[in-house]
Amino acid sequence: MQHLFVKKFTCVSFALSTFVHYVVIVLFKLRLHGLFNKLFPMSRSSENSLAVAISLLTQELITQRHQREHDHNQAILKRLAEIERNIMSKITEFAAAQKAFNERQATAIDKVVTSVEGITGDLKTLNDKIEALQNSQGEVTPEDQVLLDELQTAGSELATKLETVSTALEALDAQTPPTPPTP
Repeated sequence: MQHLFVKKFTCVSFALSTFVHYVVIVLFKLRLHGLFNKLFPMSRSSENSLAVAISLLTQELITQRHQREHDHNQAILKRLAEIERNIMSKITEFAAAQKAFNERQATAIDKVVTSVEGITGDLKTLNDKIEALQNSQGEVTPEDQVLLDELQTAGSELATKLETVSTALEALDAQTPPTPPTP
């Protein structure tokens, strides 16, 4: 509201100063052609006083207009500086939040990699035991039964590890934003 008032006041002030300026020009032209004294009979000193007063009024109006424009520009610059500080603050906050998010992601990824490496080792061990059983001859011996029991236990452990990795991957996926829809 104040901005609108200042703008209207500036326009009125500009119009008034322009009007006074044209009046001075008209009076000066009338004086050149000798018509001024015929239209407005007055003494030479009154004529000079009027010209000086009009000139001073014009100068004062111009000065006031420049001061208002300067004050208005300063207010705009101050507001722009506030906006800039606000934007920079938001960027700093976002950068800190993004850094924390990236660190959580890196930790989760490291855990998944460790789990996958462990599962890979477990699979190699199971494959070696299966190969040993396939290479044995005849009936199930007590040693073969021990190997079968170990395989069953290792298989259960492997299933548990896979469930853990699956849960970790779901948690990792939950931390990331969803894929944006395609346009």
